[in-house]
Amino acid sequence: MAAALRELFPTEVRHTGISVAYQFGGSAPFFASLIIAGGGSIFWVSVYMAVGLVLSHIAVLTMRKTNDTDLVAIDQAPAVKKRVS
Repeated sequence: MAAALRELFPTEVRHTGISVAYQFGGSAPFFASLIIAGGGSIFWVSVYMAVGLVLSHIAVLTMRKTNDTDLVAIDQAPAVKKRVS
């Protein structure tokens, strides 16, 4: 997992991208507790988890393959704007 996440982001934003991915993934128990505390049932927690599953599946399907790509080439991708110092 860590290697896949590392290759998704250019060097300038790599740590930020990985951190945001981990932070959003760790928020599921918090939101499930909010749903239950707000008077929701287990059904709505299941719906929340199913939506997360679908979004995760879409994200995995749209990931680019980087197994034969040099990481320097990823850093030079045109999608990333370089900051001018």
